[in-house]
Amino acid sequence: MNPHGTPASHSRQGPHAADIDPFFESAAELRLSLSFNSGDYDFATSGGRIVYLVDANVVRFFLNPEEERHRMHVFGPGEADNYAGATALIAAEFMFSRGLAGQGDSPALIAPAHGDDLQGIVAQLLRDARNAPQAPDNALDPLLRTQIHELVDGARKGDLSRPHVVKELQKLVPSAAKQLLAGATSAVAQLARLHEEDLLRPLALHTAATREIMTLDAAGQQRAAQWEQRLQEQYRVRGRQMDEHNRRLIKNDAEALTQLQLFSEAADPARVRYVMITADRALYDAYADWYWGRADQGGSNASCCVHCCNTRQS
Repeated sequence: MNPHGTPASHSRQGPHAADIDPFFESAAELRLSLSFNSGDYDFATSGGRIVYLVDANVVRFFLNPEEERHRMHVFGPGEADNYAGATALIAAEFMFSRGLAGQGDSPALIAPAHGDDLQGIVAQLLRDARNAPQAPDNALDPLLRTQIHELVDGARKGDLSRPHVVKELQKLVPSAAKQLLAGATSAVAQLARLHEEDLLRPLALHTAATREIMTLDAAGQQRAAQWEQRLQEQYRVRGRQMDEHNRRLIKNDAEALTQLQLFSEAADPARVRYVMITADRALYDAYADWYWGRADQGGSNASCCVHCCNTRQS
């Protein structure tokens, strides 16, 4: 597609016509994402610290990026989705690299309620691994995994320039992404990395965790109930059924969002910001509607926010 537009003589049925709307939609999504990332970067470079929480779906994404590649929306026309697997791998490694803006080499955190969600994901993962056929000897390339890890680690520590890292990843990842991080066996290896490399910790181990935050009192329960209502509305908009499974997910998301707020309110907003990364657009939109509703009323000065790593509507 010509980014400057399609000539009048060019048929809408041409080979690139279907790319037009997705291209500009991707551009809009990219601009919004850059705006959010710029805000975090500016806060971090001014000396601020950002504490990152992830939900269970983001952990699932890390465990098997190839399987979860549908969560990626690669910017660009034509064959951009052919790079979704490679993009997913790089994004997963980066989110758990302990090198996000303002993170200060600290691991990501997960709220207790999202930890409950994760237990179900891990249980299914282990069942799949037990039933998986024996992988061939060349299914995984340890050398390639080491090379990718060294590149990401070098970028995080500042030993390697980001342009150099991106260039090298472009060489390494596309040809091997599917082999490297596909399948239950590899996902179990990724699960072990979370523990062995200290990439994820329970929120209760956070230095600012208190009994009042971790155990919601009556006021906290009331907040959580309000979040449940907002989340239920997002589920209804998307046509999601209110079955027992989804009600449990909503309840857990509501509790995690409440704790995100409580940590934020207990912190110095000039020094610390709390960010939750989610792969659930319903959770993100529930928070965004609440946040911008407060902004319209002149009350959006909370030092917490929610980022979505899923740019596809679902």
